[in-house]
Amino acid sequence: MTETRMDIENNRLIEKERHFREFSVWPVFAEFNSEDWLSNFLPEEKGVAERLLSNFSYFNERMTDALLEASIRKYFASMTHESGSALRFYHDYLPETAFVICEGEDPNPTDSGHVFARKLRDRLGVPEGQIFWPKGALTQRKRFRKYVFVDDFTGSGNQFLETWFGRHVVNGTPVSFDIFSKDKCGATFSYCCCVSAKNARVNIKRKAPIVKLFPAHQLTTRHNVIHTDTKIWDGMNAETARNVIKNASVRAGYSEEDLGQDDWRGFHGLGLALAFNHGIPDASLPIFFSQRNGWKPLIVRS
Repeated sequence: MTETRMDIENNRLIEKERHFREFSVWPVFAEFNSEDWLSNFLPEEKGVAERLLSNFSYFNERMTDALLEASIRKYFASMTHESGSALRFYHDYLPETAFVICEGEDPNPTDSGHVFARKLRDRLGVPEGQIFWPKGALTQRKRFRKYVFVDDFTGSGNQFLETWFGRHVVNGTPVSFDIFSKDKCGATFSYCCCVSAKNARVNIKRKAPIVKLFPAHQLTTRHNVIHTDTKIWDGMNAETARNVIKNASVRAGYSEEDLGQDDWRGFHGLGLALAFNHGIPDASLPIFFSQRNGWKPLIVRS
């Protein structure tokens, strides 16, 4: 990349950042510190870092609300072929629908599930008595005919599958949604999330085929910035960009390639560049949130 081109891209980034902050697409510097984050990179790495930042997707609260609503609307619209009937089906079927917050093996008070429980109640008008954590929904399993699992992001599908197969003792008997679904209960099971990666869709379809997915936005492998065919690197050497990211990630304390939590490509190697106002998924590149070795994060993880 020539110096002239770098200058043009840098000016575009500055202009984009100014507009994004003015219109609250990006948050204030205290929560999204692009200047400090860019200072982590060596001079010869700046072009790649600026291209990453320019292509970073940040979903503020208003956007996240819209994605959740779109996902839920898509679910209710699936019940009819009539155009514009989703709202009617929402009112008709809401009383017999339980909304279940996805929960991993180690629930945390800062989990996004608490945020989404409030969104379901305050934004979508779901009664509190129909919003459950997994055990609560299983306790009430004879009361509802439809079960809608809700989450912000699913990358590998692991958290949903932990929710689906996780066993809870109810009236002295271990029960899971998987067991419940095989009891000829006549219930339906759906998964609504704001953003879904292809890995998750494949994984869930294979291990829990009875569950229907209704993501508001679907990612493909081309959203993985580590892939050399992603559009992010148009006009640049994609392999060089990949090496820059890897070297920077090592300095940021992430050097593994085991698809785990310390993988420099993000959890399950998904290599994403996205975050929500309430947090950044571990499937995003760690260089966006790392605080190891004195690395300055773009966004601090909860």
